Amino acid sequence: VVVENNSIGVGVLNNIVKLGYTRLYYQSDPLTGGIKQRPGFFTSAPSKRALVQRAMQVVNEGYLYTQDEILVKQLQYFRQTDEQYEAAPGWHDDSAMAFMLALQGVEQAYPLAGRKRPIVKYGLRI
Repeated sequence: VVVENNSIGVGVLNNIVKLGYTRLYYQSDPLTGGIKQRPGFFTSAPSKRALVQRAMQVVNEGYLYTQDEILVKQLQYFRQTDEQYEAAPGWHDDSAMAFMLALQGVEQAYPLAGRKRPIVKYGLRI
C-alpha cells in the first residue's frame, strides 16, 4: 500500500499502522538510495516531478492498459505549470496520483526495466 505521507494522508497512514498492516511502501532517499524509516510517499515538488516523469515514460512505452475513463481523462488533463505538476483548471488529479503512487509501489517490488509487455493484458491503451 502506498499512501502519501503529507496532509490528509498522514492520518490515513497512522490508522493503517495502528491496525498493524505491515505491507506498506517506504520511500527511498534520492540522495543516499537508503529506505526511509517512516512509511509512505512524501510528496514534494521534486518527488512529484520524478513520479510524473516515470508515469509518463510507462504510459508512452505502452505499459498501461486501463478501462478507467476517469483515469484516462485525468492523465490527459495533467499539466506542468511553473515547475509544478497539477490538474488543469476544473479537473481533479486524485485518480492520476493514485495510479502514479501505485506504479511507484509496484516498481519497488517488481522493477519494470527490461519488460517486453504491458503490466495488464486487457483494457484501453492510452
